[in-house]
Amino acid sequence: IKPENIIIKNNVVKLTDFGLATLMSLLAEKGDNYIFGTPSYMPPEQIAGEGIDGRTDLYALGVTLFEMVTGGHLPFNYESRHDIMMAHIDEEPPSVRTFEPSVPIMLERIINKLMAKHSDDRYPSAEAVLDLFKSMQARQKFTQRYMQWLDPDARPLVDRKAEMIEIEAAWQETLENNTPQLLVVQGDMGVGKSRLIAEFLGNSVIDKGRAAVAGRCDETGAAYTPFSQILATIFDQGLVSPSFIETKIDTITDQMPSLAPLLNIEAPKPEKKVGASFDGLWKTLSDRVPDKGLEAPIKSQWQFFATVAGIFVELGPTALYLDDADVLDESSAALLRFLIRQGSFPLFIIAEVSDEPASTAWLNSLNDGEKTILSLKPLPATVIQDYLTNYLGQPVSKAVANIVEKRARGIPFYIEEFTRQLIETGDFYLSEEGDWRYNPPDDSISFTADLVSPFLQSALTRRLEKISDDSRQLLTRAALIEPGPEFYVDIWVELLGGENMRDKAQAALDEAIQRRLLRDLGNNQYAFRPADIATALANTIPPEERRKLHRQTAEILIENQSDPLLIGYHFEQSGLATESAHY
Repeated sequence: IKPENIIIKNNVVKLTDFGLATLMSLLAEKGDNYIFGTPSYMPPEQIAGEGIDGRTDLYALGVTLFEMVTGGHLPFNYESRHDIMMAHIDEEPPSVRTFEPSVPIMLERIINKLMAKHSDDRYPSAEAVLDLFKSMQARQKFTQRYMQWLDPDARPLVDRKAEMIEIEAAWQETLENNTPQLLVVQGDMGVGKSRLIAEFLGNSVIDKGRAAVAGRCDETGAAYTPFSQILATIFDQGLVSPSFIETKIDTITDQMPSLAPLLNIEAPKPEKKVGASFDGLWKTLSDRVPDKGLEAPIKSQWQFFATVAGIFVELGPTALYLDDADVLDESSAALLRFLIRQGSFPLFIIAEVSDEPASTAWLNSLNDGEKTILSLKPLPATVIQDYLTNYLGQPVSKAVANIVEKRARGIPFYIEEFTRQLIETGDFYLSEEGDWRYNPPDDSISFTADLVSPFLQSALTRRLEKISDDSRQLLTRAALIEPGPEFYVDIWVELLGGENMRDKAQAALDEAIQRRLLRDLGNNQYAFRPADIATALANTIPPEERRKLHRQTAEILIENQSDPLLIGYHFEQSGLATESAHY
């Protein structure tokens, strides 16, 4: 096999060898020890006069592919026939990426294996090589459309250059060191974590022909939730060869029965285990169960972990995106630790978490050297105008930028949502000069700090539905205590009715923190997260009751000798203008 013997016409490939007709006569003339063929494509065993088989052709195919992807370079380019043949026997071929750095690493690995010195180290058959190329082709088609799932309304990033450089550096370290890396991207809801990750995956992974696969974590804690989705995508899209999967089906479906239908097999029936409870990852048994009872699940678990690692090795350089990783289940966390600590392959894992990674147990189980945390902050006020110009497609006035900056606090999701709402209400309008301007409302339309669009109110309400009715009812009182998202527990407890309510208040705090609706600021102070959760809660209180609660809060603050401005604020909200003016 060599380029001269390959004919391509109308996307049909044919192999030929026009010298075969004279082979028998040449053998008669030259004798049994004469070596036929072109030295540049000869495998070592043919040069040495050893037995040849189909793997001999695979070596020649490897040389041909080497020549194709490097623009005509041969792995061994010597003048004499003898030197070329000796190089095939003794020298390792150079990397194709030396000549063409853009060659995908997976293709480089295939070429290297095809050109292994010993035939036993090559692929067993041409069919196995075809499987690999089919999986690579499937991967390319998959990644080309995958960004639509990640971010269908992608727009250019604004003021995230430093963060992008940090992600790129971690990815390059993964590729250069051939070791798994974990990057944790943290930030508040709507700050742009997913957008940043999608931009990186699109530009630096997918556009470079490498694999990127995502899995979303689930609050139910079902075992291996994100990795089940990741492996389902890999299998369903044919990103690894079927022949590779066939030998590992039992190990995979033993831990992930949900994948059995995708692999066209019957899901294994769960075994009865006396005295033990298993949820994917084996859990500690009671003292009544002998230690040897752990041996089988431990062995099975590690075999499964090793199998998953092998899939990522087969996949080549890969980026995984774990969405909503605050609720990463215990089994997935154990698998992630295994991949980070035991792996020796280029796997880049990006986990998206909220703005308090220290409260995430699985993160605490990793050493500092096993994770990199990238904190994504809100956009500074200085870039809001540029962001809005990019978002709206036309210049915006400084007044427009100032209004949005005050309400959105630099959170891209809120910037876009509030801008959309104010355009709908007519507060923002496109001038004849082609820029967006602010139209100050008249007395009948007030632009207040309580502005929350119906869309945003609905989104926040869905988050609040995660907690019990009792906790939600108690937290509505906390939402009124400050104009912002913060509140002090002692003031809240008094507003609820006194010390007899402290236990219930603490239970509500614990539930809200667990559901990531509050963060602990220390000194008995908490804050809603995101901040507009407080507004959404307050909006659920009827106006008359809300005014009454504001007055009660003002009286409690007076008793506690609190900030006069805050007291005045509550009197104002209760409709008592005279008392408000006093403070």
